[in-house]
Amino acid sequence: HDSGIPPVYASERQLSTAVYSVIHNAIKAISGHGQVRIELRHDSGETEREKQVRIQISDTGCGIPSDRFESIFEFGTSYWPDGKGTGYGLWRARGIFQSFRGSVCVAESTPGEGSTFIIVLPTSYAYVDTAEVSQLEDGNG
Repeated sequence: HDSGIPPVYASERQLSTAVYSVIHNAIKAISGHGQVRIELRHDSGETEREKQVRIQISDTGCGIPSDRFESIFEFGTSYWPDGKGTGYGLWRARGIFQSFRGSVCVAESTPGEGSTFIIVLPTSYAYVDTAEVSQLEDGNG
């Protein structure tokens, strides 16, 4: 089935790990009943640099205060109560996305209502370091 979404040039294993980390955090943010929604979109852009795939992950969980939008991606930073987090997952995920010339950010969040994260990955081969992808596939990255 052709979804109309072009491939991204990244290590499948590393990319799966990073996306899983964001989804796992969305699930942890929900106390009791809630919802995690994942949307995939292709931005065709006018230039090669603008061609990208966007993964939007939204939850109806606890939300994140706006002053923590960046700090949640710092190594060792965890705001989860009761030791639920290590401060490693989102930091590692951001590093993986950046290694493929992509990004991840908190697009919006309201404490008590939920959060939306957006992952952006280029679809143009020209903007990815293929040697770096091969090294990550081999487990050397």
